[in-house]
Amino acid sequence: MKKVIIYILIIAILSTMLVGCNKNIEIVKPEHVSRGEVVDGYYVNEDMGFKIKVPENYYTATEEELDTKFDIKQHVEDDELEVFITYLAFFSQKPVDDAQDNSHIMISVEDASKYGYSDKDTYIEYMSNSKADTYRNIEGAKITLSNQTNVWLGNRKFANRTLTLDLHDLYMIFDMYAVVKNGYFLSIMIGAHNEADLEYLRGYLDTFTFE
Repeated sequence: MKKVIIYILIIAILSTMLVGCNKNIEIVKPEHVSRGEVVDGYYVNEDMGFKIKVPENYYTATEEELDTKFDIKQHVEDDELEVFITYLAFFSQKPVDDAQDNSHIMISVEDASKYGYSDKDTYIEYMSNSKADTYRNIEGAKITLSNQTNVWLGNRKFANRTLTLDLHDLYMIFDMYAVVKNGYFLSIMIGAHNEADLEYLRGYLDTFTFE
């Protein structure tokens, strides 16, 4: 049961249920975003035009695992829930099935045309506050949400916000980054179980480049 709870905490729980700015968004985007591949130690996604070095000795989730392990619909009873997110990559200290204390980097895209949000700053605010509100509903959870900043990854400025969850014997730091690319919100999230893992994985963000 605890493994299921951890999976739910890791993924973007509220993938929809948005009440946004209702701005008109005219975006030309690819019809399909591939999952990408690992080449010479780098995860490369040609459809989204970026690459990032895979943390050394980290596990890379398979496409099947991305399709099944992080499917929120299997964990909630809501027939009307719509999910517009695609998980592109998941790198973790241990295999995906070992959810306990498994620090990781998750990369995903969401369909921008489904939202009233048209910029990275509003999107990261939505994403962080949605996660924070969900965790606050868990009895005994202590939530810390940082101020929003903008940071450079490669040649693009990403919106950034960090959320810390302290729940009994579960401690996680979610370090979230987002930018608009090819009509999608591209997000990178570090999920770390301690400060040392957070700093180690942040170092790999320095290898992120758009091509």
